[in-house]
Amino acid sequence: MKWKNEFISWNPNDQCGIKSFFASFDNIWQPDIYINEMTSTEDKSQINPYLIVNNNGEIQDKKSIRIVSSCKINIFKFPFDRQSCNISFSSYVYPVEEVNFMSLSNSTKVFEELKKKYFTPKGDWNLINITVFDYLDKGDTNYSRVIYTITLKRVPVVYIVTLILPACLMVILDLFSMFIPMGSEERLNFKITIVLGFSVLLLILNNMLPTSYTPPILGIFCLVCMAVMVFSIIGCITISYMLMLSESQKNVPRWVKTWILTYLAKLLCFKSFSKNGINIGEPDSVTCK
Repeated sequence: MKWKNEFISWNPNDQCGIKSFFASFDNIWQPDIYINEMTSTEDKSQINPYLIVNNNGEIQDKKSIRIVSSCKINIFKFPFDRQSCNISFSSYVYPVEEVNFMSLSNSTKVFEELKKKYFTPKGDWNLINITVFDYLDKGDTNYSRVIYTITLKRVPVVYIVTLILPACLMVILDLFSMFIPMGSEERLNFKITIVLGFSVLLLILNNMLPTSYTPPILGIFCLVCMAVMVFSIIGCITISYMLMLSESQKNVPRWVKTWILTYLAKLLCFKSFSKNGINIGEPDSVTCK
């Protein structure tokens, strides 16, 4: 941060060639800086109690600040999402007539310097862009501020390997379980085992998801997969029950014939035909293939 104090200036030739010196914060006026998105009042920044005072009255404050800020996120595309967070600097006391904030560098210069010199990727996020613009509030507050918009992109590799691929493989296993003979109990046990394994994935997903009002598309995908598996188990139980009834009852009930040959056949797009001119609507005379 730089600003100019019109009450401080000197000729370096008259002061033994001194062009700048360090001064304490207590001796020189400095503008108050307020970060609107800051959520933590605990200051863990480096201690640097000195300012650089130049002979033309320009004063520099090079203290680094560590902040914890709030950011509104949208995780609908999680883990393929991008998040944009703002950090705005303004004065808490002085209006724009007394203190006017302006950016020192443009967006391109700030982004290149930050990404090359200062930004250290943690592994979960990549820095995509930084935009800087000056904002003047012409309302009741009448304050000026400098806003930095930081755009980050999440790295989805960990979530693909630990969540998406295992979920897809479990759905494929559930589909191939249809080839297991219905006469044995292994088919139902296998499906229940897959559902239990999928429940473990849902617990892992619950711990990984950030808090947000918008449900992520990954959560909707896992919910649909779980619903498909549950309906598959219900179908397996229904078929087992029908096989059990077929062993105890020789004749098929008329309502079952009507439901299967009239409604279910149309739903599954089976071709039906009648023999000897008998009406198709009569279940006893219809053959489907």
